[in-house]
Amino acid sequence: MMTGFGTLTAKDVDGNLTQVNGLYAAFSFDEGENWPAEYRRIISDNSKTVEIAPWQHLANLSMTTSQTGGYMSATQTPDGMIYLTDGKIVFSFNLAWIME
Repeated sequence: MMTGFGTLTAKDVDGNLTQVNGLYAAFSFDEGENWPAEYRRIISDNSKTVEIAPWQHLANLSMTTSQTGGYMSATQTPDGMIYLTDGKIVFSFNLAWIME
């Protein structure tokens, strides 16, 4: 699993393949050689304006847009949950969500 920033084909908030922009999670079945579009998800809560650390600027999250920069940190807990944060916002998801 990886996370990244960019514009690419991935699943939107509703799970539909489309062009998305910003923070996403992806899964590879071949040691990172390929990252199939159907296993990429935008990391967004659908519609919210949030303040992004460390720059304190506003970002508009939507169906197809997430934050477009930041210094991210992630950890996976024993129950399989993945927590991703920029120090201000915490996103949580698991592998099953990426694979949906």
